Amino acid sequence: MRRDLGDLEAARAHFRRALELLEPLAEVQLEIDVLHAYAETCRAAGRHDDALALLDRIIRLARELGRPYDEKLARAAREDVRLGRPCSPPAEP
Repeated sequence: MRRDLGDLEAARAHFRRALELLEPLAEVQLEIDVLHAYAETCRAAGRHDDALALLDRIIRLARELGRPYDEKLARAAREDVRLGRPCSPPAEP
């Protein structure tokens, strides 16, 4: 069953703004989390190139900071996008 995902373009704009606000804070783990959610939103909106670019950014950040779990998650998500696998459905409330 597909749930209504809402306005994905508005969500993308909110994620861009969130990243702008995070930049001066240097909260890298929060940035990685936001980037991952943003990549999933881009993927759901059919913006696969944007999703891949965001996932690549996560991989670079995670590698630089020694966060292998975050790198592993981003690599798995990148492979899903590359292979055209469908997005995971949103969690039920």
